[in-house]
Amino acid sequence: MTNSGDSAGGAVIELRNLSGVNSPYNYQVVYPAEGNLVLDNIWKGNYQISIAMEYFEGLSSEVEILADTEFDFELIELLPGAEFAGVYDYYLSWDPVPQNRAFENYTIYLDGSPEPLGIVTEPGIDLAAAGVDAGEHSVEIMAVYSSGISAGIVTEFEDGSSLNYELLAYFPFDSSYNDIESGWIGESSGVSLTETPFGNGAVFNGGAFITVPANPELTEAALHYTTLFWINADSLNSGWRGVIGRPGRNQCAWLNADADYVHHRFHTAGGGTNDGAPNTPNGSFHWEEWNQVAIVNNGLTAKTYINGELLASGKLNSALVADSTEMYIGKSPESLSAEGYLYGILDEVRMWNRGLSDAELRELYLTEVEVLGTGTLSGMVTDAENGNGVENVLVELGIYEALSGADGSFEIELPARTYDIRFSLGEYLVQWEYDFVVQAGEVNELEFIFELTDSNENEVEPAGLISVSNYPNPFSSSQRSSGTTFRIRLDQTAETEMELGIYNIKGQKIWQNSFAVVPGLNEYYWCGRNRQGDACAAGIYFYQLKNKKIRESGKLLILR
Repeated sequence: MTNSGDSAGGAVIELRNLSGVNSPYNYQVVYPAEGNLVLDNIWKGNYQISIAMEYFEGLSSEVEILADTEFDFELIELLPGAEFAGVYDYYLSWDPVPQNRAFENYTIYLDGSPEPLGIVTEPGIDLAAAGVDAGEHSVEIMAVYSSGISAGIVTEFEDGSSLNYELLAYFPFDSSYNDIESGWIGESSGVSLTETPFGNGAVFNGGAFITVPANPELTEAALHYTTLFWINADSLNSGWRGVIGRPGRNQCAWLNADADYVHHRFHTAGGGTNDGAPNTPNGSFHWEEWNQVAIVNNGLTAKTYINGELLASGKLNSALVADSTEMYIGKSPESLSAEGYLYGILDEVRMWNRGLSDAELRELYLTEVEVLGTGTLSGMVTDAENGNGVENVLVELGIYEALSGADGSFEIELPARTYDIRFSLGEYLVQWEYDFVVQAGEVNELEFIFELTDSNENEVEPAGLISVSNYPNPFSSSQRSSGTTFRIRLDQTAETEMELGIYNIKGQKIWQNSFAVVPGLNEYYWCGRNRQGDACAAGIYFYQLKNKKIRESGKLLILR
């Protein structure tokens, strides 16, 4: 049963025999939409029972199964609150809560007033239009559900912006290594200053670093934080290179120079000092040019951004732990003699004692990147089969996007840097152009040949013929009993052959298999391994289930 009175139909129930990890007497079943679940011929013994259903708290318990044993369990509905609220230019935004049948609205209160400032169903509200004037204010957001109200999230702002709210430290490196916000001292060991587009920046030579002595504010910041910096990293880097962080792995950022990604780690009660957000995708960090990186954590969710774009996100499984340690900039924080020193330049290092919102980070990037100069990307998307222009292709370059016209052309002005360009068209598979360099002050031309998978878009039947979901999601690929189960419902009258493909974030197919799907409910298990049988790395993946007339796709998140 559920505390909300809804049916528990669709709940996934796992029974794991405690006599051994590889016991043959393990079971997985789905609770029916009506009636009770009856399991016949279950082996007697002690079991770990786990019950999971979307939008409800998971349940786990040990039970002993004897002859004709009955159990009653109650699933408790989740009432998640809003996260990562922030104000920029009098617009309040936050991360949306799951839009299930129980969600009704967001109610916003200003300055502790008992009367709501506004009631909205989307995660954002124009404060100026709602009558909020200049000055200092606080705003509280509550998510309202049919069965209750979530906890509120409070954000303070001044003159239409919250970017200075809970700003702890700012290291501009213009004339010293010190923080100019709170007066923290930066002690240099071999670091020098050099001119950058932002003024001056700190130069790290593979052995130099900055130490910021421990203080109470720095310690407390580990419980909810945003650390943001601009970095131009030299190609001399190899392996792991520490950028910023504290011993105990408090709000730490590394670069992986072998796979070109950002590694975000922190200390939790359950995960110890090696807990963290998923890595950004391989190749997402570009060397010998300026990148803005932000690591963000509000104690519930950890995120990593590069150039204003959210590239990694994961839920915390336990509370953050704060260690009373100093902070290192330009080296790994593991120990005083740690390797992993940075080659490159850091600038505009800032720390907040809260998790900034997506909109705040986006605006920070857009405001600061202007100093790098801009160039124009003039592109054409053509059909590989006939050479004609392809209309309505969505062209995405990080946080920027354009749509191709009737002749397949598009044009967009961009900051000068390297881009991985994502092309997508309706139901067709995403395709990529990697490492395209936009030069400042130039018209940069690109012709992209789109490999259409069907000669006629109308061959793809409309959605609704099939529904696909998978559980668990996120899941792990590194444990022996890992993987995810796809639940596929076919609303046709005949069996059909379908292909399930798994793709990484770059659109590369890493695994596929074909199988028969029958009318009604089907289940198909994928173990989280690629074609070579290796466990897939943590990160974002996509699945596509298709045949000649049906296409359904979705997102997967694999944890460590």
